[in-house]
Amino acid sequence: MSAVVVTDMTYFAVSDQNGNFVMEQLPAGQYRAEIWHEKLGAKTIGVAVTPIGSLLWDFVYTLKGTVN
Repeated sequence: MSAVVVTDMTYFAVSDQNGNFVMEQLPAGQYRAEIWHEKLGAKTIGVAVTPIGSLLWDFVYTLKGTVN
């Protein structure tokens, strides 16, 4: 997978080979998190970041159609 993304956002991450990523020192607050896949497109979810601890969330893509 390859991509070029241009953004004016301060916080972003690139996933590793397993799709995991870390965003350190993200201030507490409400955010919209968007993930993008070159073949499956973009997905956006709301995320509430608390002042203490870490946050784990899953973005799930489903494939449409049938497999023969």
